[in-house]
Amino acid sequence: MKIILINPKLKDESGFFASQGVFKKLIAIPAITLPYIAASTPSEVEVVIWDETTLRDKINFNEKPDLVGITVSTYAASRAYEIADEFRERGVKVVLGGYHPTIAPEEAKLHADCVVIGEGEDIWLDILDDLKRGKLKEFYKRQSLPDLKNLPIPSMKLIKRMYTFLGIHVAHIRVSRGCPHNCSFCNVPFLHGRKFRFRPVEEVINEIKVSGTKIVNFMEDNIVGHPEYAKELFEKLIPLKIRWISPSSITIANDPELLKLAEKSGCKGVSIGFESISKDGLLELNKFQNLEKDVSNIVRKLHEHGILVIGSFIIGLDTDDVSIFDKTINFIRQTNLDFALPFILIPMPQTEIYKKLLSEGRLIKKEWWLGNYYPQEPFYQPKLMTKEELLNGLIYMIDNIYSFPSIIKQVFFKNNSANSKITLLQKFVALLLNVGYLQLFREQKK
Repeated sequence: MKIILINPKLKDESGFFASQGVFKKLIAIPAITLPYIAASTPSEVEVVIWDETTLRDKINFNEKPDLVGITVSTYAASRAYEIADEFRERGVKVVLGGYHPTIAPEEAKLHADCVVIGEGEDIWLDILDDLKRGKLKEFYKRQSLPDLKNLPIPSMKLIKRMYTFLGIHVAHIRVSRGCPHNCSFCNVPFLHGRKFRFRPVEEVINEIKVSGTKIVNFMEDNIVGHPEYAKELFEKLIPLKIRWISPSSITIANDPELLKLAEKSGCKGVSIGFESISKDGLLELNKFQNLEKDVSNIVRKLHEHGILVIGSFIIGLDTDDVSIFDKTINFIRQTNLDFALPFILIPMPQTEIYKKLLSEGRLIKKEWWLGNYYPQEPFYQPKLMTKEELLNGLIYMIDNIYSFPSIIKQVFFKNNSANSKITLLQKFVALLLNVGYLQLFREQKK
């Protein structure tokens, strides 16, 4: 039996979420779902992985495998369906899984022989058994969220060209799933539940050792979501002498013990979703954990422990008017962030914001992910500005944040604590990131 697993690209091949450009190749981040599925497949089954989005693998529709499995994000749904339809027309069975089929299973079923709803590692063998017997079901879904104990080590060896970060081999590792927060723009609780689930720390440590690298990217929603688990993990990381980065919440800076352990364990950078600079914006996003927090102080504390800070921001909220652009630019500069990412709000299906915009008739297209689209165009009518003002405001922010003089000042000459432990090497990495995203945002501007 032969199985081909595919990570599809964006159909329009442009913009921030696409794979064009030298820089995007330097920071390629894998769709780790496919190596997990491959590792869950019996050894007698031949498995091939094609990663169209980050490694730009070519899809060979003349192949005749027994099954094609496609992981589908909402952004890439249109292209995923296109690939699925082409293979099915040639008589090949197709299974769709991942975030988007979990959110829209009936839509996905129009393009597949079967659809996996939710996390699929432990029902993958059922699918293969049914395939052998010629009795594939239309839908496969667990009745409860699986325990993360004894997950296999992802088969990264099946990826033809090794994923790297700025040319350096990196281990991409997931330690948890789920989130207890209920941010109105985020569908993680819908997909993975409102409770954190964790892999045993020893299994995470073993996977790092097996990877053979000292650079780790934790592919988390929040590495410190459960502080006690994070402390145990960080303690066990110290002897490995690795360097690591991860998404995090501001909790990491508010717990002195946690912050010290993060530094000792090799943390060199975190990305934090600050999301909005205003109280009203945070309330709209249900981002209650960020309310009344001194971001400058948070960044200062992280810098004093040698940790770079990437901050992301959502613009185009109902509480935002045209003044939000200058206010956010000033906020980024005053808080001494090493790197900042502004995004127009994307109404992801099954989120509170999507449902609100739909009920108010403000979605420009209900199923915006179908057909060709540009990932940073407004898919909705903003409340306090026009669509054009929102898009032009994003471009204005990009021109200001990512002008070369602004980058140099932000990386090397910001007014920060005298106790900062940020090294020259880290500043150089921050410089490369900023310059690289300058290239990407220039593509967006076009």
